[in-house]
Amino acid sequence: MTRAMAEGLSIATGQVVVDDREVRRGGPSYMADTLADLGAEYPGAELLLLLGTDAAVLLDTWVSPDEVRERATIVVMHRSGESGGPPPGWAFRDLEADLPEVSSSDLRIGYAAGAEVGDLVPPGVDAVIRERGLYGTGGTT
Repeated sequence: MTRAMAEGLSIATGQVVVDDREVRRGGPSYMADTLADLGAEYPGAELLLLLGTDAAVLLDTWVSPDEVRERATIVVMHRSGESGGPPPGWAFRDLEADLPEVSSSDLRIGYAAGAEVGDLVPPGVDAVIRERGLYGTGGTT
């Protein structure tokens, strides 16, 4: 789905890279490990960890939260008018984002119910969900 979402996107360098290291790692995968890998691969780079407010409030519950705090700049994406951030003691930047007022849970429920929710995700992502029968869509494979 990430590859389908990234199709056609570009950033300042003209490309978006989909990195599957967490999948290839196998077993449980933790952000602290991923940030350590990225830091070793890109020494001196500022690593940004973009999170929604729902994930940001849980940072203290993550595995090795101090390593996450040390290795990445936390960026909390807010929907318009939304507030919140990490627990006390976490430095972070705010980013107000033009995001749809829908959660991933809402999407899963909508797909399972057969509702038309494809306009809330990029067309390629909708196609992957339907083709693979994810979220109760039935699919073709």
